[in-house]
Amino acid sequence: MPTLGRQRDSLRGMSTVRFPFFCRLLLIAALLCAAVAGDGRAAEEQDTRRVFVLSNGWHTAIIVAVTDVAQTGLVPERADFPAARYLEFGWGDREYYPAEEKTIGMTLGAAFISTPAVMHVAGLASAPRSAGGSREMVTLELEDAGFTAMMAAIDETFDRPDGERAATLTQGLYPDSWFYEAHGSFHLLNTCNTWVAGMLSAGGVEISSTDVHMADDLMKQLQAVAAAPS
Repeated sequence: MPTLGRQRDSLRGMSTVRFPFFCRLLLIAALLCAAVAGDGRAAEEQDTRRVFVLSNGWHTAIIVAVTDVAQTGLVPERADFPAARYLEFGWGDREYYPAEEKTIGMTLGAAFISTPAVMHVAGLASAPRSAGGSREMVTLELEDAGFTAMMAAIDETFDRPDGERAATLTQGLYPDSWFYEAHGSFHLLNTCNTWVAGMLSAGGVEISSTDVHMADDLMKQLQAVAAAPS
């Protein structure tokens, strides 16, 4: 039978062998927790999607990354822009919006007569930038669910009689852009800016589309939203 002194020596020997192993387990556990926490922060940072709203002083449009749209599985028309990194969405009067030369008759008709609408989609090679002057841009961060809801509202604006992709009507305003058939009617109280406000509101942006007719009406609201503490 070992003596008490030998028992103590034996215990000290066991602790000498096992303690470093136990420390290694604690270290591994700590590293794993740190990694999980780091992944969680990264995932949290990716839980929002950036949305740009661009105004030229009279017309506004929504611009989003193609990869973000693709993740929603919506807007099959994005396939018409294989080289684009961003897509710009606008809505407006079917006669006035695509016209290269806009007449007074078109302007009055678009303002005071309820007319069919079109969707304008443009493929952009890089993220938009506000160029100053009459051009203004507001950047928003939407939660994933809100972004998907906004894109669903944009997706539903396309008129797709066959249930597939909407057919292109005519070349758009930019080299890589197209006009498409769209739902809705354009008039003085339901303008392109009203439409943009409605799409953003569907995505959870706290603005009202009721009083949005001019581009400035919308941009003032968005500036307040962007400036509000998160």
